Amino acid sequence: MTDSRSFNKQVLEGTYKDYAITALIGLLLTALTSYQLDVTKNMTDELVALASPRTALLLLAELFALLICAALLRLYQQYRQNGIQLRVQGNLDRILAFSIEPVTISRTETPGFKNDLNVVRFSFQSLAGLYLTFMQITVAVVSIGTYMILIFKHVWYLPFVILLLNAPKWHQERRTARDRFVFAVRTSEVAREKTLLQELLFNPATFSEQLVFASKLFIMRKWRRAYAENMKQELRFNRLETIRKMGYSCIAVIAQIAVQFLLIVGVIQHSITLGAYISVIAATGVLEASLLSLASYAGQLHHYKLTKKKVIGFLNEYLSEQSKKDEPMLFQQRLRTIELRNLIFAYPGRDWPTIRQVSLQIRLGDSIVLVGDNGCGKSTLAKLIAGLHEVDAGMIFYNGADTNRLERRQIYKKVSIVTQDYINYPFSIYECVTMSADPDDARYEAIRKRYPYLFPEGMDKHSIVGLDRTGATQLSGGQWQKLAIARALYKDSPVLILDEATSALDPETEKRFFHDLMTERSTKALIAITHRMNVCPLFSKSVVLQEGRIVEQGHHDELLQLNGKYSRMFEAYTMEGVRSKYGSVPTVV
Repeated sequence: MTDSRSFNKQVLEGTYKDYAITALIGLLLTALTSYQLDVTKNMTDELVALASPRTALLLLAELFALLICAALLRLYQQYRQNGIQLRVQGNLDRILAFSIEPVTISRTETPGFKNDLNVVRFSFQSLAGLYLTFMQITVAVVSIGTYMILIFKHVWYLPFVILLLNAPKWHQERRTARDRFVFAVRTSEVAREKTLLQELLFNPATFSEQLVFASKLFIMRKWRRAYAENMKQELRFNRLETIRKMGYSCIAVIAQIAVQFLLIVGVIQHSITLGAYISVIAATGVLEASLLSLASYAGQLHHYKLTKKKVIGFLNEYLSEQSKKDEPMLFQQRLRTIELRNLIFAYPGRDWPTIRQVSLQIRLGDSIVLVGDNGCGKSTLAKLIAGLHEVDAGMIFYNGADTNRLERRQIYKKVSIVTQDYINYPFSIYECVTMSADPDDARYEAIRKRYPYLFPEGMDKHSIVGLDRTGATQLSGGQWQKLAIARALYKDSPVLILDEATSALDPETEKRFFHDLMTERSTKALIAITHRMNVCPLFSKSVVLQEGRIVEQGHHDELLQLNGKYSRMFEAYTMEGVRSKYGSVPTVV
């Protein structure tokens, strides 16, 4: 769970010194500005009285020195503030990167999660600037107090008039912050759609299909519709916000005129000097600017409060461990069995189950192949076995213990999986396989020696692959898939799951791979999904799925004798192989 105090501590890590220096500079600037006003008043009075040109020139020189010092201090303060913002942004990015580590993927594969993630990412971008607000508020309060005292000495009631006339600005900023945040949450769906379509237009990986299928205009139409809808909502929000700001701006103008009127009356009545008039006018301008800044900071603080609440709520809702961990010592033992008992699973938001009443026992040393028509639930079942989805209690057991009572990450240490949507990492070949800051070179070399056909020929292990980095080499789909398999083998877990992981291999290489794999991993569990039925005889058990149910299971020879679904699939695949090799066989009537 993430709490507010620890969140703030992580965000501000490494910034306290910069905050102190920046705040000190702010206070010094306030003192300098106040002193500048006194010098300006004295210089003006000297010039009006025509008393001593030398004194006026000395005051002018002093004013020049003060202005130079103030300008240099502001530049240094800006430098320190930029440093704070960079560090805070880095800390926020690190927090988000470390935090987005869901225990399972069940709820992350939903539009709701993606919309909330979009809002959170937007919120994190704005939080970096908001953390400067705390220091700026302190400086603004000191500045307001200083100038109120200065003005009070000349016109005692004027500070209170200025405060009263600037009060509506506070309400405006708070309301704007709230409305802007609500607007961002409400429009997250259409904003994400616009960004997604724009990425399709600009992503080089989509260019080939855009050319072949002439799909660019189609995608652009959808993008323009999403863009127009997003812009319409933005303009409507901005219009309402501008109307409100116009009203508050009129109040601000009235405040300025009222202050000028009161000061001119004071000069006419000789209650203040001309120098005091100029000094108070300058002080009033700074005071009003400080009040406006403080009102703006108050709005930012309200936005910060809403943002932080959303971020912490998101992290706690989606990324916290929901299950009990009553058996943490289990995985100090050797994994022996995985058992599915009447397993039922439905994806979030769907009324019908994808997996229905599936029971299956997997022991170390078993090699199981899952076969069936497209959409029958094979990939879902593979991810369920790997612990990637949440299920009800009493359905999946590791060594006889319910997975809902186990630390989920301990389950992942026992399982390695190659899914159909594996990632093409823009790293070196060595890094793509090891994926570790402390890799085992001996294990890498052993895999390369045992499975040389999984590695790109003629490329050094330190060669960078992909299209994202200068000097990198792009790989074919089959080569990327082989690296994904090598990555799973490097993990060397007791259970290996391959979901169509050999689809890009040629049949001979695929058969050789499974033979080598079963020879090396004879004491470990292998679960594979394939549509190439010719490799099924190599496995100790074939499991046939249909509409989310297991309809047949057993060894290849046993299932052929049943003359059921498996037999028909194998016969169809065999006949397809004959046609591919010899061509169509004419039918004689």
